[in-house]
Amino acid sequence: MRKGKYRRAKKSDIINFYFHLSILIQSGVAIIPALNILADQQVSEELQEAISSSSENINSGSTLYQALAIYSGLFPPEDVLLIKNGEYSGNLGAVLSQLSDTRMLEYKNSKKIQNSLTYPFILLILSLLIIFILSQTVITSVYPSFIAQGIKLPFYSLVFYKISDFLKNPWVTLFVILHLLFFIKIAMMIAQTTMIKESLEKIAWNFPFIKKTLRSKVYCDFFRSFTLLYGSGIDIRNAIMLAGNSCRHSIISDISVKITKELENGKNLCSAFEYYFPKFVILFIETGETSGKLLYSLEKLCTYYEQDINSRLNYALTLLEPVITIVMGIFVAILAVVIISPIYSAIMGAGL
Repeated sequence: MRKGKYRRAKKSDIINFYFHLSILIQSGVAIIPALNILADQQVSEELQEAISSSSENINSGSTLYQALAIYSGLFPPEDVLLIKNGEYSGNLGAVLSQLSDTRMLEYKNSKKIQNSLTYPFILLILSLLIIFILSQTVITSVYPSFIAQGIKLPFYSLVFYKISDFLKNPWVTLFVILHLLFFIKIAMMIAQTTMIKESLEKIAWNFPFIKKTLRSKVYCDFFRSFTLLYGSGIDIRNAIMLAGNSCRHSIISDISVKITKELENGKNLCSAFEYYFPKFVILFIETGETSGKLLYSLEKLCTYYEQDINSRLNYALTLLEPVITIVMGIFVAILAVVIISPIYSAIMGAGL
């Protein structure tokens, strides 16, 4: 047993597991020895235990998909169903390879969005830190002399001074920071409740500055999963439902339910998608249905959305730098006004 902190599995760990298992199986290694090899190589204790236990269950008579289905927190139902189809069709190695490729693309898209937000977040923290340092070094040492001279401070300068003076005690500062972190944690927990999460997703879905990028990302995840599931032999209705659930987004999940019901009522795929997706998506699907090459059209649609996300993120990053510069300039201007106003009043009061 490995010593140290227990490490939970990350999404990248699961993707790497799929990838390496596909290589071993395609190389002719049997499932149980392959799992034993991969279990020893895992950094995550959680995934290591799941793989070792799955190997034991397979040795006792279970199939791979049955063994992995026990760990639904690590292996989603749509992934397990794909693995099941791969086992029954005799193409497990190829299916695992496609699965790892698809999940890796989804993971990279998510990381791109996260990374695009990291830079402004760091600058925001640095700006707040600079303001705090100035407040504790300049404001709390200079303003008391202004007040002693009877200089009337502007309201905003007085408020800033009172806050700075209140935070001068390090224990008070620590108390405030800990409570802020506590309330942020509570807010994040509340945001994860189903009702709040769905409400936030609906707001973001129609928010002017991010809706196009967000929709492209969700659509890309949906069609990538749908293509993979449908291409592996899963019937189209189950493929749509599983793809919708795999996106972990309430709007696309609801859309997948509605599309499935319309297919059950006798509509073709193009008509079922018509009211829920952009017109060019319908054109892709219509072309695929008409030509009998639906899978090919879906793959091209996935490629389009991947390129669209990349171009949108690159454009957003291009705009981000001047926006951050402007915001930083506003911060500096506000700070300058707060600090300089009392100094100007003191000079005027002295008749200089």
